[in-house]
Amino acid sequence: LGQKADYRTVDVAPANRPPALCPGCPHRGFFYTLSKNKNYVVTGDIGCYTLGCAAPLNCMDSVVCMGAGFSMAHGAAKIMEKFGDDTRIVGVVGDSTFFHTGMNSMLDAAYNGSNVTLIVVDNRITGMTGHQENPGSGYRITGEHAYPADIEGVARAFGITDIHKVNPMDLK
Repeated sequence: LGQKADYRTVDVAPANRPPALCPGCPHRGFFYTLSKNKNYVVTGDIGCYTLGCAAPLNCMDSVVCMGAGFSMAHGAAKIMEKFGDDTRIVGVVGDSTFFHTGMNSMLDAAYNGSNVTLIVVDNRITGMTGHQENPGSGYRITGEHAYPADIEGVARAFGITDIHKVNPMDLK
């Protein structure tokens, strides 16, 4: 009685479980489907979707830095092409990363004619660092409504014509 507890000395072990994608996250269905027929190389980068490289999905083959999902895919495709290897290359970035650094690499891949599949996984938020808004969410950081940037429109502006929008929850 009368003494304050010293919480700094409390020994608390972290939960014994690996990190996982949020319940209901659309990236789960996408990576699950992508991991089912793994006959291609998947390059990714830093974001909550990086968890697609972990068990049980085991989908990504490389994870480097923000925006590297597309730039690594572009570089790998050019090396494969140079040596006559027809292995398919899939580059993955999240929507927030796309607006931050991924657009540059998409433009480079399109401009240089890389034979890659570039995928933007879009959950309309910056999930990894606390669910901040991004240019595609339709809201400014202040919470005010904003015109949402259009990922497909950016891709078209870069000269990409083979564009598909899919529902990642539809596993077929």
